[in-house]
Amino acid sequence: MINCRDISIVVTGKLVLNDSDKGFSTNAVLKSIKETMPEATVILSTWKGEPTEGLAFDCLILNDDPGPLPNKGQNDTHNRQIVTSRSGIAACNTTYCVRMRTDTKLAKPLFLNYFENSQNFFLGKYKLFRKRIVTCSYFSRNPRTSGMLFHPSDLFHFGLTEDLFNLWNADLLFHDQTDYLDNSLLAPEQYLWKNFIYRKTGISFHPFNFTIENIIHSELYFVNNFIPLSPKDIGIYLPNRFLMADAKLNYSFDDWKHLYKNYSSSLSFFRILELSLNAGIFKRTRMYFGNLKRNIFK
Repeated sequence: MINCRDISIVVTGKLVLNDSDKGFSTNAVLKSIKETMPEATVILSTWKGEPTEGLAFDCLILNDDPGPLPNKGQNDTHNRQIVTSRSGIAACNTTYCVRMRTDTKLAKPLFLNYFENSQNFFLGKYKLFRKRIVTCSYFSRNPRTSGMLFHPSDLFHFGLTEDLFNLWNADLLFHDQTDYLDNSLLAPEQYLWKNFIYRKTGISFHPFNFTIENIIHSELYFVNNFIPLSPKDIGIYLPNRFLMADAKLNYSFDDWKHLYKNYSSSLSFFRILELSLNAGIFKRTRMYFGNLKRNIFK
């Protein structure tokens, strides 16, 4: 069993001053962590100028706000999440790390059991972390129901500190980059995951390229690197606004187990064909899927 002394909890983002439908106050969030996991190290990573006096943390990181992307509105978080998460995780001196929001309370560290019991069977080509990362099922999009590829949730992460740092050590977006327009159209979750896959493999998937081959790649990268849990199974309280999301668009833990079983127990040509045709929007020849199978599992 993982000892809480070996865990740092990095709370990132703009401070929330009062409880509301938009989220719990950061003061309440930090208190919930100290009460639930008193031996863990609490790191608050926020912006310079935020009112941090009197808050319960062990380490404070104050960052310069990179601001929103041009034409994205003041609430844009592409670069902001990367800056606060990367600097907070970089300050960790523990083996394990939680990355969570400043508006999400911790109830109980139930995620620890799932983390330790869900590390079996990997397809080497698709395993990018040393160990799978626990993430939230909310906003972990299932491409077959949501139409969104490469979209793991960023509401909550737990795993090895080195894995979380590598994930969040993403390239910031700047408007003079040649691929800026394409990347700025992605959800922050898609950009973060796409950028990490590219940095690890040299392969640049485009989440708007909705082909059956990319659906399968998206599923294989997800099942080999993440464990999606409900807020209840993680042991957190999310802001009410997140609870209104359509669950059918997201991967549940049962969906993940189904994917895991399909991809681990039968790697035959016909299993790949069946999974592919179940998307309901594509048909291909046997030769095509034979080539695809060799591509994926070589």
